[in-house]
Amino acid sequence: MLIKPTYEYARQFSEGMAAVMNYGYYGYVNKQGDEVITALYDDAEDFSEGLAAVKGQWEGGFSTFAYINKEDRTVIIPASKTEAIEWAYSFRNGRAVISRGKEKVGMIDKKGNEIIPCMYDEVGEISDSMIAVKMIDKWGYCDINGKLIISCRFEEAHSFYEGEALVKSGDAYYINKKGEFLRAEKDTNENSGETGNEFQQKNFSIDYINTKGERIIKGKPGVITTLFFNGMTPVMSEGKWGFMNKTGALAIPCKYDSVGSFSEGVATVRFNNKWGFIYQDDDTLTSCRFDYAYNFSKGIAVVRMNGKYGYFTKTGDMLIPCRYDNAYTFKDELAIVRMGNQFGFVSKKGDQVIPCSYDDAFDFNEGLAAVQKNGLFGYIDMQENTVVSFQFEEAGSFSGGLALVKKDGLYGYIDKTGKLLIPARYKSASSFNNGTAIVTDTDDETFLIDSKGNELFTATFRTDFMGDLAMVEDGNHKKGFINRQGKMVVPFLYDDAMPFNEGLQRFVLIINGDLSMHGALF
Repeated sequence: MLIKPTYEYARQFSEGMAAVMNYGYYGYVNKQGDEVITALYDDAEDFSEGLAAVKGQWEGGFSTFAYINKEDRTVIIPASKTEAIEWAYSFRNGRAVISRGKEKVGMIDKKGNEIIPCMYDEVGEISDSMIAVKMIDKWGYCDINGKLIISCRFEEAHSFYEGEALVKSGDAYYINKKGEFLRAEKDTNENSGETGNEFQQKNFSIDYINTKGERIIKGKPGVITTLFFNGMTPVMSEGKWGFMNKTGALAIPCKYDSVGSFSEGVATVRFNNKWGFIYQDDDTLTSCRFDYAYNFSKGIAVVRMNGKYGYFTKTGDMLIPCRYDNAYTFKDELAIVRMGNQFGFVSKKGDQVIPCSYDDAFDFNEGLAAVQKNGLFGYIDMQENTVVSFQFEEAGSFSGGLALVKKDGLYGYIDKTGKLLIPARYKSASSFNNGTAIVTDTDDETFLIDSKGNELFTATFRTDFMGDLAMVEDGNHKKGFINRQGKMVVPFLYDDAMPFNEGLQRFVLIINGDLSMHGALF
């Protein structure tokens, strides 16, 4: 056996790499079985032309697809939420199809330039320097520079070959690259389909341990679970999802197509391609009627219907109708909303208290919000007064009176007057979390610092602190957990891991007949 059965799901190899999944997170292995790119991504595509599309939480605090190379370095990554890639496909002939929102697609080159704007319903692959595009149920063709050469007027449009393409508009016929009729052709039924690796359930079980390493819950073979939130964790069995409580009992049967985590006693669930909300006793708050639904926060949840976003309450009422192009969770009484490509803020009464006039915006925290205009960030208060001028390349939310900013290509921390209390001297940095932050200097050494910029200790961090523990890695790529004093709490024993949550951590056992352990702490 070349590679031991370790993963829930594995795609075929492409360019010497294969995407693999460990309990909902994707990474990549080489043909020797080495996990050369850690399974930390929400989604992943095959490598093609040296790049692969992956989805994750990126610098700036927003979720998007990006493209990485085989050294796990981002090559193409959106600069802001307005440019976020909602879906991304593999590169072919130096181009890749992407979606930026409103369920519309376009095409980019390897520099991230949008060759075909995201305005079409579908985009085909390049063939003979032409690309089929679909708009309002009709097909046409662009050239490789994105110019619409043949208007969208066909019911079907196939690839060009040697200057000809088969199209259908009532009858089927061939056209040239100018869209001119060449000759009629009988309708042909082309059977096409994609084949791929089917999900094969591995023989494994998932146990839960506490922060002392004591086993609290013994898992069942083949049953997938995740992290605990509000005393419950999603659990999948035979392709359906339910919830398990901290005693290990199945609290809600596995009957849903998909589920979210519990928040404020309510969880999102999907059934028949629609989303709704349930309570922890499986009673229904609302039927599955939304196109998508997000977790509750302070009694309010973002929902989507007919391509627009609004707000739903725990009383079962629509607080704000679905009228925005995007909407975000309420924080400090206000929430970010987007109209077109501009961001603003609404109140819980539905009032547009700050108009959608900014290129980007982050939540209010400690009374201030980072917003962007003309490529630079500054800070405003809730009355839209500019408190810190627009001068930063990037800016984060305030925490403990400090905010992470980027200036002249390096990161530092400012106070609420805009003064750099910790100079911009770091190559990368995180926001402060309970009085500490993780930074990497220009020599690629990573430290934990305090709010005065003092370096506490160095380590190879793989996550920020959740509570008092952070995941770290040694020189052999083994994972363990360290506390804020730099003391090892869980030693370097594991191939991969996820942060502790609610005092519990998943411990995965791969069963291979002799019951030996080939898994990891998750």
